[in-house]
Amino acid sequence: MTGAEFLVDHLIKLGVTDVFGIPGGVVLDFLYELDRRKEITAHLSFHEQCAGFAASGYAQLTGKLCVAYATKGPGITNLLTPVADAYSDGTPLLIITAHSENVLDKTVRFTGEQELDTVDIFKSVTKYAVRIDSAAAFPFEVKKACNIAFKGRKGPVLIDVLTRVFTENIFDIQTLNNVIKIMPIKSADYIIEKLKASHRPIFLIGDGIHQSRAESKMRELSEKLNIPVISSRCSEDVMPISGMYFGYIGSHGIRYANFILSKADLIIALGNRLAFPLNSDSFKPIYENAEIIRIEYDESEAGRHIPNCKCFIENVQDTLNELSDRSISYIEPNKWIAVCNRLKKELFEADINPPTRILSEAFQSISNDVTIVNDVGNNEFWSSRAYINTGISNRTLYSKCFGALGCSLGKSIGAYYASQSPVLCITGDQGLQLNSQELQFIGMHKLPIAILLLNNNSSGMIRSREKQRYGRFVHTTPNSGYGTPDFKKLAEAYGIEYIKYTTGVFEKIDRPILVEVIIDEEIGLEPNLPRGNRCCELVPELNKTLFDVLDKL
Repeated sequence: MTGAEFLVDHLIKLGVTDVFGIPGGVVLDFLYELDRRKEITAHLSFHEQCAGFAASGYAQLTGKLCVAYATKGPGITNLLTPVADAYSDGTPLLIITAHSENVLDKTVRFTGEQELDTVDIFKSVTKYAVRIDSAAAFPFEVKKACNIAFKGRKGPVLIDVLTRVFTENIFDIQTLNNVIKIMPIKSADYIIEKLKASHRPIFLIGDGIHQSRAESKMRELSEKLNIPVISSRCSEDVMPISGMYFGYIGSHGIRYANFILSKADLIIALGNRLAFPLNSDSFKPIYENAEIIRIEYDESEAGRHIPNCKCFIENVQDTLNELSDRSISYIEPNKWIAVCNRLKKELFEADINPPTRILSEAFQSISNDVTIVNDVGNNEFWSSRAYINTGISNRTLYSKCFGALGCSLGKSIGAYYASQSPVLCITGDQGLQLNSQELQFIGMHKLPIAILLLNNNSSGMIRSREKQRYGRFVHTTPNSGYGTPDFKKLAEAYGIEYIKYTTGVFEKIDRPILVEVIIDEEIGLEPNLPRGNRCCELVPELNKTLFDVLDKL
């Protein structure tokens, strides 16, 4: 039996009949096994907190064990309040969460994206909480947790499962080697020395530039030195209108940015975590072919081992200030900039799909003082691409590594009070439903927040994953359990004006409005980087002749 088969079988034997939760990548195998075994009904909630309370209410009424599940990161933390409630009331719950990193490194804030020390978070409000990283230990720990839920005073228990345990029996766990590489010299001296021997240097920037308020200094230095700048996604607003900025990288990145990354021989990372998967065939060549200099302010983050990297624990603002006052050069800068400009020119219009065009049109119409707040899902990737395509300079907000679906309404309210300026809130049909109650706040206070709802009537990102992995859908489409309300009626119920998207609707954001645009559910995330491809080999594939020309630049 696989881990998922054993878990569902054991729940059936215990008399569990109902499970509540929201799908996510690391728990899909458990969900699909529930769907296969008809003795248990899996209910799709619209917020993990509600999933926990639904399970708690069920268990209180019947006295039986009930189950709530959540995917990693914010899915897990959203369950904390109902678990604490169940612990206080002595309600027997089994909370099932999952993670994808097989080693939990407590010396850093996050071992990987959305990876938490779930046990530490929940141990004070559960009778038992355990992290399970071994298929061999899985049956024992599942049985132990379920027994403890009923032993003595009843209460909630939690199992946090390595996602591969759901499908595999035995595997090896490799330990990461965490070595802090702190140089005895200042970073500026080291950077200058390495630049002298470099033909193709880049600055790779992240949110640390915003946090250190170093945006203008970053732009000034890159333009002075003729060094190209690329960024992580969500940091595209650091220096967007500079001629030295060449987009964001990643598995859904800007093609020319990924090309530039693949060609660099020196990467100077400023305020960027360098959160590439170390064993990825796509990004391993980056570490192997380029020297990396990393400026990191967080000592725990600096402890993550990155191959071929020299790390300095410094404030990025201090590093930039010192570099600005020095004489610096590298080998043939004009030649390197010409390559970057050629890549940008050839690929600038790549990967522009209908949602991106609509968002581009919307962005072109807003004033510079409008803050763009993004939710989580396909819509945020389309928004990022449109931002690059449009060339605007507005401030953008995201839930970055943590990926908290449904965050945009709340963040929009905070952004308005921080700036006292209008806000454009980008969200999807699922994200809006997670916290649609905040429409009451926006409507009641008549905040100048325009909500652009990209409605594809599906849980688009997870739907795409289900299509790829299983060829059928569970809880992500109207025919598989997912649903949406009449958003016009919802907006009107909260006293918010509802508008079907038209050109120019965002030219003046002076009141709360909800603007809906219907998106074809078949439109997914493009470009995409298949596992094992080089980071510049995104799909859909480029014309082979064009790709070969650009690859040889």
